[in-house]
Amino acid sequence: MNIYAAINGIKYNIKIASDLKEVNFDNFDINTIPSYCLINNNKGTNFAISKWVSPKRTRSYPFERVYNTLSVPKKVTVIPNREKKTIQPKETLTTATKATVTIKNYLGGLYYFTTDEVIIQNNTLLLIESKHSKNSQLPSLGDIKDGLLKMILYCNFENVSIGNNKYKTKPVLKLTSTKLKGRLSSNDGIDESTIFFNKNSLNIKQKELIKMLFAEGRENNFIILIEEV
Repeated sequence: MNIYAAINGIKYNIKIASDLKEVNFDNFDINTIPSYCLINNNKGTNFAISKWVSPKRTRSYPFERVYNTLSVPKKVTVIPNREKKTIQPKETLTTATKATVTIKNYLGGLYYFTTDEVIIQNNTLLLIESKHSKNSQLPSLGDIKDGLLKMILYCNFENVSIGNNKYKTKPVLKLTSTKLKGRLSSNDGIDESTIFFNKNSLNIKQKELIKMLFAEGRENNFIILIEEV
């Protein structure tokens, strides 16, 4: 399945970005700077930069580092080409429906991504990014931010089409684990959250992370789903 979409601007509010270390421009060396940081030229002009540290995207979380720089107005990063056929170890999918996504920006540039799952409901595409953990109740923060970067793009899609058919979209970030019991959605209320937290004996840090993620999802109009597999 090949999905085409346009992005003419980014509107998104982030909640869990990490602090950026400052590097003076006089000491700038792309090979030695941190994987994400703030470059300061001492003239009042700063920009954030994120970089790859490995050719393997799934092992080095470049999208997490992009996410961490998004609060800075000026930023530079590198985005990878796409993979379509491989199911990664940290994906647990309920369907086998991957899709390529070609995004056109306002300057006419093309960017290529892959969405883990696509479900068509009436005239709406559910664009699902999946992150899975075998050994802990939640995927790592790096995995989660990697998924959030996709949400930022999907939330700003316009003119979405498959062939000659136009669609609305609803982004979904799905977090799964073999260590969880039950299911919780960002559309659920306080009572459902309390039951889920207690059933899984989540600690304070885990609860706070979920609350912040749900706030980010609600504010930016996408769904976060946490469930056992």
